[in-house]
Amino acid sequence: MGIVKKWLGRLPVVVGDSWEDGKPYLKKNRVILFGSEFESKEDNNLTPPATYDEEAKTVTFNTEKWRIISNGTDAWLAAQKIDQIEGGFAVE
Repeated sequence: MGIVKKWLGRLPVVVGDSWEDGKPYLKKNRVILFGSEFESKEDNNLTPPATYDEEAKTVTFNTEKWRIISNGTDAWLAAQKIDQIEGGFAVE
């Protein structure tokens, strides 16, 4: 019996440890932002997967164009609070 080739589709690929403004992301491209991992749902995606509100100290997810693979925003937000405590220490 011969070899049968079958197209399974595009595999997820982590393309960076942060989202870059103006860079188009392809479907299945993954990025890490605010301690979380996101996967693009469409090609030529220019929207950020999440945004951070400095004033409210909250992270808002864009679930219309991005899929949340892992959510680590609580730990990331806690690290931001520790950085702001007077006499505290920085978490790297």
